[in-house]
Amino acid sequence: MGHHSLRRAASALATPGAPDQLVSQGGTPAIISGPPKVYLVLWGSQWGTVSQDSQGLPVASADPMGAANYLARLYAALGTGSETWSGVMTQYCTAPQGASVCASSAPRVGYATGGALAGWWADSSAAVPSIATSSQVAQEAQSAALHFGNTTTSLNADAQYVIVSPTGTHPEGFDITNPSTPYPLTGACAQHSFATSSTTGDLAYTDLPYVTDLTNAQGTSLCGTNSVNAGSSGVLDGFSIVAGHEYAETLTDTLPGAGWVDSAGLENGDKCSWTSLQNVTMGTGSFAMQPTWSNDSATCAIGHAVVIPSPPTGFMLSASPARATITSPNAPVPVSLVVSSSETDTMLLSVQALSGFRASIAGPQVQTNQPTTLTLTTDLSVIAGNYDVMITATSATTGVAQVIDVPATVSPGTFSVSMSPALIQMAPGTLATAQIQTQIATGAPQWLYFSLATSSRKLLPAHVYQTATQGPVVAGQGSTQEFWSDPTAKPGTYHYVFRAMSAQGVVSSVPITLQILALPSSTFVPKLSNTQGSVVHGSSNPGTVTLKLKGAKSSALPISITIAGLSSHVTAQVAPTLAVGASTQVTFTAGAQATSGVSIVTIVCSDQNGATRSATYLLYVL
Repeated sequence: MGHHSLRRAASALATPGAPDQLVSQGGTPAIISGPPKVYLVLWGSQWGTVSQDSQGLPVASADPMGAANYLARLYAALGTGSETWSGVMTQYCTAPQGASVCASSAPRVGYATGGALAGWWADSSAAVPSIATSSQVAQEAQSAALHFGNTTTSLNADAQYVIVSPTGTHPEGFDITNPSTPYPLTGACAQHSFATSSTTGDLAYTDLPYVTDLTNAQGTSLCGTNSVNAGSSGVLDGFSIVAGHEYAETLTDTLPGAGWVDSAGLENGDKCSWTSLQNVTMGTGSFAMQPTWSNDSATCAIGHAVVIPSPPTGFMLSASPARATITSPNAPVPVSLVVSSSETDTMLLSVQALSGFRASIAGPQVQTNQPTTLTLTTDLSVIAGNYDVMITATSATTGVAQVIDVPATVSPGTFSVSMSPALIQMAPGTLATAQIQTQIATGAPQWLYFSLATSSRKLLPAHVYQTATQGPVVAGQGSTQEFWSDPTAKPGTYHYVFRAMSAQGVVSSVPITLQILALPSSTFVPKLSNTQGSVVHGSSNPGTVTLKLKGAKSSALPISITIAGLSSHVTAQVAPTLAVGASTQVTFTAGAQATSGVSIVTIVCSDQNGATRSATYLLYVL
């Protein structure tokens, strides 16, 4: 994973760096060469209720500055109205290491003709952590890719996911200065990064905080508010300046350090940060933007003619239909291929098959202008979504080759979800689990996200909690749903609907019942002073919580105490036994190798007659 962040402006606007040129580093991926696609993600339930305006763009109820709608309008405007701000990036290309100019036929950075916004998603499945880690931001980008059906490196080649955190949060430590706990992005305004996983392939994303939150102790903006426009017209200036900066750098240095940087490692946006800020007119309005570096003029440029590479000569490979649609596994889908040319030539056709795809070409050696057939088939391992199948045509005479991608959509089918047991019973202060199972009825498997709901939209009863289901899960596989409660949870019976929804919007649900049992009157009850706490890994300061056993002192034997659920390199110390009515301290310590995250720690209390009660505690390792 690579990272590159935009640092804050100084009290006075900075001046450009040394005018040395950007140089290709020859890495992969270096640039986004297709039409850029931006997927805007409003991360977390803190955005409130998210609806859409008349243009289909997001409007969030807990968005005091209107940033969500403004960003969506910005990305939708890029590449419209013949704007040339994006043209500056098109002078850069795929080039060998050390090159500072591009061959006329080299693949160029793409121009987002008609708009860069490819989609938006309000992910309200859970609240964003106050200080999300870099891995959590990367995981959200990967979840977004799955949501949009982009499940391979080729599908993500032209995409960038902008993960916008809600107001009041500090992803990766934006706007937090704490000498004892250094955060990676203290002093930064945003960061673009790169991640990879087996479910999405490689992808580029931007970690964008709620920019207007970034202020000094006097409330002065540190990241561009009112940098161009005064008053209410400029409140969102910083959002477009910062978002534009990261967009431009993702286009020209997709994997940070693999694309175009100067001798100091600065990208095209860095070299012009906080200089010559101005409004840029696009097809749907004007936005405050910064210039970016132009090798052609050896200066910061706010505009440049769009550069289009020279097309290949001699022949042209095409496919019909332009997109293959696969509705059922193991059902072959034909695609016609033809190499058009004014000359007669023998062409060698080859196909790069994706995992789970079977691809064959009838007569891979064909004559120009003579059609042949590509046959595509998928097996049950291929998840519903969009894929690209790479076809290469090579001239047997000249050795010149052309590569095209044939888009293939694997259509979602239907599935069912069940939970066992359907009646989940638990005593206060205990943990209960149920097994989730999904079955594919028709079509391809899909990524599934789980949620719990009631007809009255009420939350779980007081002091009862549901652990976040780790996902997504592929239809046809299982998962585990956990419920846990405080000892003070009120007994009762509650009815819910457990829902599984695929990334394509297909839904299956099942009714379940949660029953909180009454504790026997003769039992003891463990009570914690807090239900959650934290400990910093590698720190000498432990985390503590007080455990007290409530009950009739005269009827209880000494109670033994054990602790379960600790993550690796996290330890706990507690007295081995405790009398009913007494209290003790539980001390948690995280070693330097402990992994940041949250664990559900179970403190088990047992008497000599076999009566057992437990209390659960959320332990955050920071």
